[in-house]
Amino acid sequence: MKTYIIHKLNPKIIADWEVLWKNSPQANYSNSPYWFLSVIESFDYKQYIIIAIYNNDGLQAIAWLIKERKLGFDYYSLCPSDYVYGSPFLIDYTNKALVTELTDNLLNIGNVIINNVPKDDTCYLTSCSQKITAVPRAINLQMVLKSDDLGKAVIPNRNKIIYRVKKIENRFSLKSHNGYNPDALQTAFSIDKLSRKNERGYSAFSDNCIRRFYESLARHFAKHFSINIMYFDTIPIAYRIGFIINNVYYGSQIAYLSEYGQYT
Repeated sequence: MKTYIIHKLNPKIIADWEVLWKNSPQANYSNSPYWFLSVIESFDYKQYIIIAIYNNDGLQAIAWLIKERKLGFDYYSLCPSDYVYGSPFLIDYTNKALVTELTDNLLNIGNVIINNVPKDDTCYLTSCSQKITAVPRAINLQMVLKSDDLGKAVIPNRNKIIYRVKKIENRFSLKSHNGYNPDALQTAFSIDKLSRKNERGYSAFSDNCIRRFYESLARHFAKHFSINIMYFDTIPIAYRIGFIINNVYYGSQIAYLSEYGQYT
């Protein structure tokens, strides 16, 4: 087992990372090379670190962190932290030797602060060192979807959920787009601009930098990037942006036009 600390991107590490990610059951969007490339491309971070662990079979684990400084305090973190969810490191946490090697290297680089790490992951990391502290912060909800014999999603209590639109259900339609679709992205941005989120000051896409970030994500993730847009007749009224990886959908952004809120 050999560990490399990388401070500058090179084609080999990205290629090895991509192979590992595509074949790993631990893959999600935040531990992918595509997320990292979009972060570097959109926010112009100059200082970052990649911890890559190899054995004779190739790359076995990888972690990336951005160096930040606040109030005179240097630390490494994942960025943008409010948008990261899931296991931040691409590693088989059941492999004790790998986790120990990663933990030792994380401790050696200095202060590390990361948010939204699943509880199971923190348990694996803290079992390797008493120097790691984990604090519960939030609950992330998951839902298992089932389909009927025709492949249509089974939605419990569907009739109760749609009672307000039951008589006009045929006026609603949904279009799904996977991959980079500039028109669909602009539609989502337009909905977001007129949404309640924007009225209340927490719209993600009111920040041009975040808009560029999601455009970059769409290009890099390609088929794994998903945009769903709901229409009322021909009017786009709601969107949801997310990622589809290993048969798991990771919701990222959602908003709807305020005047259609009665139908939510």
